[in-house]
Amino acid sequence: MATLALAGVLCGGLVTVAQVTAPPQVAQTLGARIDPASAATPVGTDWQLTTNSLVLAAFSIPGVPGLFYCASATAPAPLTDDQRDLGELDLGQLRANNLIAMRPDLTPNVIAGVNRMQHVYGQDPSKQVEVAAVSGATHWALQGGEISAAEFGGNTDLHAAVRWAINRDPDLKGTNVADLAVRYYNEAMSYRAADTVTAGTVTVTGTIDPVDNYRGTVTVTPSVAGGNVAFELVNAKLTDGSTRFSGTLSGAKTLAVRGVPPVGTQKYKIGVTAGRYTVTGMSGYSATLHAFTTPGAQMIVVGGAQSPSSASTAFAWTSPRESSAAFQPAFASQLGKPVYHPGDAPVDHFTVDLAPMAGGLINEWPVSSAGVYAPLPVIATMYLLKAPLATVAAVPAGAKPVARGTATVGGGKTDPTTDGGFDITLSKLTGTQAELSGHVTVVLTVDTAKLAANTSALLPAGWAASYATPFGDPRESAVIPPEIITRASAATGLTVQVNDAHVPATGAGLPLYESYTVNGYVDDSEELYVLPRHYTTAGTIDSEGMLQNGSLECTPATLDVTGEPIAITRAGGYDRAWKITSARNGLGTFTHQFVTAAGTPVGPESSCQDPAEWTAQQQLLIHTVAAQNSSGLVRDTAYVFGTVEPGSQLIANLHDQTGDVASVRDEIACTTEAVGIPQGLANGVTVTTPWTQCPAFDGARYFREIALDVDGNVRAHGRPGVASEYLPREPAPSAEPAVTPTPSETTVTRAPEPTRPPTAAPQAPRAKAPTLPAPIGIKSLPTISG
Repeated sequence: MATLALAGVLCGGLVTVAQVTAPPQVAQTLGARIDPASAATPVGTDWQLTTNSLVLAAFSIPGVPGLFYCASATAPAPLTDDQRDLGELDLGQLRANNLIAMRPDLTPNVIAGVNRMQHVYGQDPSKQVEVAAVSGATHWALQGGEISAAEFGGNTDLHAAVRWAINRDPDLKGTNVADLAVRYYNEAMSYRAADTVTAGTVTVTGTIDPVDNYRGTVTVTPSVAGGNVAFELVNAKLTDGSTRFSGTLSGAKTLAVRGVPPVGTQKYKIGVTAGRYTVTGMSGYSATLHAFTTPGAQMIVVGGAQSPSSASTAFAWTSPRESSAAFQPAFASQLGKPVYHPGDAPVDHFTVDLAPMAGGLINEWPVSSAGVYAPLPVIATMYLLKAPLATVAAVPAGAKPVARGTATVGGGKTDPTTDGGFDITLSKLTGTQAELSGHVTVVLTVDTAKLAANTSALLPAGWAASYATPFGDPRESAVIPPEIITRASAATGLTVQVNDAHVPATGAGLPLYESYTVNGYVDDSEELYVLPRHYTTAGTIDSEGMLQNGSLECTPATLDVTGEPIAITRAGGYDRAWKITSARNGLGTFTHQFVTAAGTPVGPESSCQDPAEWTAQQQLLIHTVAAQNSSGLVRDTAYVFGTVEPGSQLIANLHDQTGDVASVRDEIACTTEAVGIPQGLANGVTVTTPWTQCPAFDGARYFREIALDVDGNVRAHGRPGVASEYLPREPAPSAEPAVTPTPSETTVTRAPEPTRPPTAAPQAPRAKAPTLPAPIGIKSLPTISG
C-alpha cells in the first residue's frame, strides 16, 4: 500500500505529520500521469487535518514522484482536525488548460512558473523551509486577489502573510521562509513557458509507375512539421542508390525511388521500415500542473514533468500494391553485308530494347544489388532458302541452317538497352558457291539451355522458349549469288599464249565477247544482273605494235568499257552475252559483278587475275602460213585482222634457224616482195606474197612477217618460230603465181588453225621442232607467244 503523508506545517498551527493509506493503483496512476480524461480514482478514507487555516505544507505519497501542494487557501483542508471520516475522496487529474478554464487570469507562463518552482525548490520533504516557501508562493500565484487578509492574519502582502504563518510554527520561526516565498513567486511570475513538444503522427503513401514498375515515389507526411526523419527503404532505393533517407521535414516529402526486387522474384512490394520522426523544441518547463480535487473543494497540485526537448514517433509502411519485376526484351538486328560467299563468317549486329507486356508494362532491364544486369544468352542462326523470300513469323520448311553464333546480352554493369548494340560472329559458310546460292536470313532466339534461373524467373511465362525474330526480315537477309563461270573470246578465233593460258587475240576494231555459265539457284523475281567491265593495261604494246609483258591491273585508269547490266533470270549458259569493241590495244581482261536493277552492287567485282577472262588486242593481228613449191620457191600467206591504215604493206623474211629453237638472232635468208594490205577494217583479209627464190639451207626455216605503214614504219611483226610459219618438208607439186588478195570488210576469210611444222622429207634432214624462248617473269602476266 502507498502512504500519503503530510509534510511540514498545516494552516494555523504545528501538527504531527499524519499518514493516510492509498491503494497501490493510485500510486501507479499518479506516477504514470494518466490522461486527464480518465475516470476518477478512489484514493482512501482517512484524510484528516487539525485546522481549516492556511497550510504551508506539501503532501507526498511513497513511490510516487513529486510533492503535492494545497492550491486553495479558502477551501477546506483535505483532512479535518477531529480525524472524522469524510468518505472516499475522488482525485481527478487536470492539466493546465483546465486550470486556465477555471481561472482565466492564469496564463501558461504562470502555470509553467509554478511547475518550475515546485520542481526546482519544492521536491525535497526534508527541506521544510524551502517547502513552506513554495507552498506560500503557490497559493499566492494561483489564487492571488481571491485571498483575503483574514486568511493571512490580516496581511495582504505575501512576505507579511508568510511571516505571520511561520511565526506560529516554532520550527520555522525566525527562518527566511518569507524571503524565499517572495523570491520564488517573482521567478514564477516572470518565467516563460517552454514548448510542449510532440512528434505527432507520420503518414506514408507511395506510387508505382504503371508503365515501369521500377519507378515510383514514397511520400512521408508528418502531422507536426519541422522534425527530423530517418527510415530504411524495403525492396527499393533512392535515385542516388542508397536505401536510407534522413532529413528535416517542413511538410510532406516526396522521394523518387526505384524498385529493387528480391533476386529471382517477379512480384514484390516496396515499403518503409525503421522509420522514426523526431521533433525538437525549447527545453524547460511547460504550462502543466496536475491537480486533484477533494469533496471539500480543496485542490491539490503537483508539478508536471520537465518539458522534454524532443519527441519522436516510429512508423513503417508497406505498399498495398504489388510491383512487377518482369521484363520482355526485343531485338532489332542487321546483317553486316548484303552478299555472302563460301568461306565468309557472317556478322550480325543487333540492338536491344524493351517490349510492352500485358497492361502496357515496360519494365527496365533487371540489375542486381551489385549493379550487374541480368544476362540473357542469344543464338543467331543463318538459314538458306532456295525459294523466293518473304517475311514470316516461323522458319519455313525447306530452310536449311548454314551458320550459327552466340552472344550474351547483359551480364555486365552497362545497361544493354543503352550499350550501342552487340555483334555476333557466326560460323563460316561451308560448301560450293552453287550449293550455297540462294537467300540467307538470320533469326535470333534465346539460348534456354544457358538461361540463368534468376533471369528466367523475371521473363514472361514461356517467352524464352518461344521468342524468335521474324524469318525473312529484310534487315536480316542477304543473298549468296549463284556460281558464274566466265569465258572471254574473240571474233578472230585466234589466241596468244600467256604463261599456260591461251588468251583470245584480236585486232583493233574487232569485237571481243564475254560468255557466262550460271550454276545454282536463281530467283528470277529478284532481278539479279551482271555488270560487265573490260580493262586494258597500258604498256603492254611495244613501239612496233607487238604485245609485250606487263602487269595486268584493274583500276579506274585501265577501265576502257563498262557494259549495260545483263539480266540473270535462270541457271545455264549465256553465250556471248556481252560484245565490246575496245579502243585500247594491249593485254586486257573482262570482269563481272552482280548488281540489282538499280545498279546497286550485290557482291564484289570479280578478280582481274582470272586467265579465262583475259584478252589480247593489237592494232594489227596477222596470222601467216608458209609454203614452198617443188621448184624451191617460197611464199607466205597472211590473214590480217584489225584496222589497216592507208598505204600499209606486208613483207616476209625467211629465217634460217641455227639453234634448237627459233631466235631473233636467226639470220634472214631472203625477203619477199612487199604486198599492199587493203585499208580499213580487216577481219581475216588474206594477203599472199609472191613466190620468192631463196638460197638453199639444210635446216629448219620459218617466215616472220612485218607490216609497214606508208612511211615504212613497222606496225606489226610476227614472233620467231611460230609453227605455221615453218616451211613444209615436202614442197607443193608445182609453182603457183603470186596472188594479191582482194580486201573485203563484209566477206571474211577466217584463218586456219595453226599447225606444227611438217615432218621433214627423207632427203632433207632438219633440226628438231623449235620451241619458244624461256618466259620472262613480270608480275602477273609473263611471256606471251602467238
